[in-house]
Amino acid sequence: LKQLFIPYAERELKEQVSYANVNESIAALNKLGFKAQVNPREINLFYLKDGLRERIIESNGNYKVNNTEISWSQDEILNHLNESPESFSPNVIMRPLYQEVILPNLCYIGGGGELAYWLELKSYFDAVNVTFPMLLLRNSVLLIDQKQRKKMQGLHISEKEI
Repeated sequence: LKQLFIPYAERELKEQVSYANVNESIAALNKLGFKAQVNPREINLFYLKDGLRERIIESNGNYKVNNTEISWSQDEILNHLNESPESFSPNVIMRPLYQEVILPNLCYIGGGGELAYWLELKSYFDAVNVTFPMLLLRNSVLLIDQKQRKKMQGLHISEKEI
C-alpha cells in the first residue's frame, strides 16, 4: 500500500506541496470565521525505523530525521523512499490523502471538528489531483444528566448555548 503512495511522498519531499496548499485553505477559512483544526509542517512525513517515529526536516537540500543523526541528500532520500516506502509514514495532514489514495471514498462522514479539518485539505487534494470526497455531517446527540443540568443552571448556560 505504501508503494501506491510513493509519488505523493516524493512530491511532498521535493515541493512541500501540502504546506502551501493547506496554509492557503486555512487563511481562506479564517476569513470565514473558522479556526484551524491542524497546522501543516513544511514536510508532513515521519520516518519509521526499529520503533522510531520522527519527523523529517529539510534544510538547504539536506533531509534529516528529527532527534537522530540520520540524514540524506535529496537524491538519497528519494532512492530510500522508492526502495523502502514502508519506512515513510504520513502525518495528520497527509493521512487523509493516503487513505483516499489506497481506498477512495465517495463520501466522508464525520463530526463537526473532523469536517472542519477536512475542509483545510481540499486545495491540497486538488493540487495533487486526488478526488476529494463529499463531506457529510453525521447525526449527533447530546445527553444532559441531572448533575450537568444543575451546573448549567448555576452558570446560567442554556441548552441552546451548549
